[in-house]
Amino acid sequence: MYSENLIIDLPREADAKVVRNRVKQYLETALIEDDSPVLVRAMDRIDDYGEVFTPNWFVKQMLDFMPGDPVADLDKSTLDPSCGNGQFLTEALRRRLAKAAVLLVGSLNYEEYEFDCLRGLSKLYGIDINADTATEARERMATIVFKAYAAVVGVQPHRVFCQTVEYILGTNIVVGDFLKENFSLMEWVPKGKHSFERKLWHASAIFAKKSQRGTLFYDGIEPSETFPPAHWKEIAGGEN
Repeated sequence: MYSENLIIDLPREADAKVVRNRVKQYLETALIEDDSPVLVRAMDRIDDYGEVFTPNWFVKQMLDFMPGDPVADLDKSTLDPSCGNGQFLTEALRRRLAKAAVLLVGSLNYEEYEFDCLRGLSKLYGIDINADTATEARERMATIVFKAYAAVVGVQPHRVFCQTVEYILGTNIVVGDFLKENFSLMEWVPKGKHSFERKLWHASAIFAKKSQRGTLFYDGIEPSETFPPAHWKEIAGGEN
């Protein structure tokens, strides 16, 4: 899945023609992929949890109706309060990775591309009552990121990048009951050059009435914990 090297020494400035060709080929299939699971896995799960997955084609149509495709914005937070195995989140992620690939054509900087991928991923959130479906959502999303990286950069993602992707998914796709507010989410705030400040929010703070102003996290309420800004490679694996 990833290179055994901790850090691949990619050239800072990429060859424009090579990048354009890779991105063009990637975009030809990136937004039409469909790894949808079966819609119903077991009748008892329908009875117990109301678990019926949304088909991929319907997810695409629903998001296409949103003016301006806001889920493709790398800096907008998107929450699925009953994410299942990630049908909506995987589609949002594909659109964000496509945006990151297009930005690479302009920057020709692989370090910027890596950060753009992580920036877009870090703003996607999901909550599900079942641990197995939440795990499946994380795995599907990680696979999409790694495949996009390999297609756009031309090599498998290095270990630290993969660890960071998995760490972000571990903080953002969580097991809990949205209605009972028994979960916490990590806010990832870009700071400086390729760094994040992280803020841990409990559901009671996220959904307090005075915080309902069209944003997921609200500066008027203190988070449960704040971590100092750190380069994303230092955060990898949850070491900091």
